[in-house]
Amino acid sequence: MTRHISLRMSARARAAGRKPRAQRVLRAIGADPAFVESVLGDLAEEHALRVACDGYVAALGWYVREALRSAPHLIASWFRYARRHERARFMACISGLAVTSLVALIVLLTRNGPPVSLAAGTADVVVINNELPVHLPIQVLDARGHLLDAGRVRYRWMSGAPVALSATGEVTCREASDAYIHVSLGALSRNVLLRCRPIRDFWLNTGGELVAGDSAVPMWFSADGPDGRPVELIAGSVTVRDSDIASLHDMRLRPKLPGTTVLTVVAGDHSHTIPIRVLSAAHNPGALGPYDAFIVPSLRVAAGETRRWPIAPGLYAISLRPDTAGIVADDERTQRATLVLAISNANCIANGPGQRYLCAALKGAEVIVYGPRGSTQRETFTGRLLVRRHGL
Repeated sequence: MTRHISLRMSARARAAGRKPRAQRVLRAIGADPAFVESVLGDLAEEHALRVACDGYVAALGWYVREALRSAPHLIASWFRYARRHERARFMACISGLAVTSLVALIVLLTRNGPPVSLAAGTADVVVINNELPVHLPIQVLDARGHLLDAGRVRYRWMSGAPVALSATGEVTCREASDAYIHVSLGALSRNVLLRCRPIRDFWLNTGGELVAGDSAVPMWFSADGPDGRPVELIAGSVTVRDSDIASLHDMRLRPKLPGTTVLTVVAGDHSHTIPIRVLSAAHNPGALGPYDAFIVPSLRVAAGETRRWPIAPGLYAISLRPDTAGIVADDERTQRATLVLAISNANCIANGPGQRYLCAALKGAEVIVYGPRGSTQRETFTGRLLVRRHGL
């Protein structure tokens, strides 16, 4: 019995001599031992008294409040007394905790949740331009909008034109037709309008010459189906390889810097790459180098006025696109009139619709634009003049 009591007292003695955990941590990272022992010792003694008088919960609340109030003083003590290696150890611990917390936060935010919705095309309308079998583009989303695996989605034809559709969503569009498809994943379901519009080939018109700094030009997309008829519903993509040279927005191409880039166009089973050259703009058409261009984007010419620009001998593409038209009246008839383009001392041929020419300029050649006389509606005509020199 005596041996048992002595062992118990020995354990209590060892516990009494052991420093509190918070005190050991602060001393390990370099805080002033005397200051730490004074502050935490006073807190421990007061905490013991409050436990006896007020109960454990009230004493714990008091202890936490006082510990927080003492924290700035303990940190200041650490900055004053900690040695270099102790500061390095402390900063390593803080960095480790920060990295661990950041990783845990990233994992929590990026973790996929259960599926909550199905999404298809635009307003539940899916356009398919492929002739070959293709999987219907159905998206499965969780509550945070994360894309989930759509492998367990099931598909079923409901109504409309019969189409070759598998239960896993592979469809074959052989002709222009419409059908409703039921899409389901567990308790989630959606009815999708499938619009089959297969195309055999397509073309993209980039809108003519591109000059750095000029306004955006529209692009026109046209396609034919297997039956040779035009296809109007097209779900394709157009991308620009180098957006520093030209940018694309709402099917309008904006030339930005001189250079060359490539447009990649994908529609249905087909893809095309179209080279794009953006020309540098010059202020003097008589000093154009190869592939340079002179452009007047907002040309203004009064009725009866003539404007002239001399050009050096060489091969040129010259075009005038009038923006406005007036009414010219004479004694016998009334007719519409626009700016007129002419090139002197040059051999020219038509190079497209409107006033577009390919010219071999000789010595003394000039580009001439004049506004018709006798306008009864407009005193000034406007348009866009482009003179581009070829490399030959």
